Amino acid sequence: MNTCRYWRKAIFVLVTLVLLLQLATTVSASTVLFRAGRVQVASGAMVLVPVEVVGAPGIGPLHLELAYDPEVLTAVEVTKGVLLKNAIMESSVTGRGRVVAAIVAADPIKGDGVVVNVRFKAIEVQGQQSALSLEGVKAWERGNGHDVMVNTEAGQATVTADYTMWILVVVVCVLSLVVLGGGLIAFLLLKRR
Repeated sequence: MNTCRYWRKAIFVLVTLVLLLQLATTVSASTVLFRAGRVQVASGAMVLVPVEVVGAPGIGPLHLELAYDPEVLTAVEVTKGVLLKNAIMESSVTGRGRVVAAIVAADPIKGDGVVVNVRFKAIEVQGQQSALSLEGVKAWERGNGHDVMVNTEAGQATVTADYTMWILVVVVCVLSLVVLGGGLIAFLLLKRR
């Protein structure tokens, strides 16, 4: 009977130590926010969507995925942001509805700023929207390799009408009226003489 009580106490102490160790590790972990940009783009046009980090504690390796609606946008390319001056980046835009980037920074990523820019082309569907969700984002501290706790904030792309052609038509019409009106006035003045 004493042996059973001894093992219960030993298991209780062991479980308590494991939980305290887990709590201490969680509390000491750095936290960072990644957020995708909010943009408007004319149908058929290109747009650059920034993915920013806020409060980077000195990140080395980083993995992120940006999910989007392939019925609204087409991913074209991923480029390094200003915080990735001395980093190696591999990216993929071939997955339908998902952009993936893996980064290894030689210099720790610290502070706030743009990590990557994703160039999209808007499919010609005026008024459509696409959420830009950051998923599967993982980050590790540069020196010690500890996990960084990641929070994400989704962005959004809204496709607007392309008024370029209509503006051009209006300008041509106004210029035509001015030329015709000027010609008519000149004709009337010459006729009066």
